[in-house]
Amino acid sequence: MPQSSPLDLETPQSSLFRKVGECLYRNESSGTYYGLVKKSGKQYRRSLKTKDRKLAERRLSDFRQKVGGLSRTQSASGVTFAALAGRWLESLRPTLKVSSFSRREVSLTQINGYLGSIL
Repeated sequence: MPQSSPLDLETPQSSLFRKVGECLYRNESSGTYYGLVKKSGKQYRRSLKTKDRKLAERRLSDFRQKVGGLSRTQSASGVTFAALAGRWLESLRPTLKVSSFSRREVSLTQINGYLGSIL
């Protein structure tokens, strides 16, 4: 018998999850909220990592925006290594010391010489 996902609402095993709002589900045993969003025929499910309903609704809103920004078109998937590396590096900036950030920046500069234009 195939394994079902934790938020598969069609199976009897999913009785642990209760729908509490639009795209918002709550695990009855742990009290944790989960978001379920569909885009382009694909389903995205994430734990919202909270037990507070109002916070879960705010995080669900953020999650919906992130999923809404996803694109499955060819032009969106044509991002170069250099562009992707630059976005990744900027996402790390707030969490790293200056020296750690600088070390990663130098490494990416060297790697970009070889992989920068690769899609």
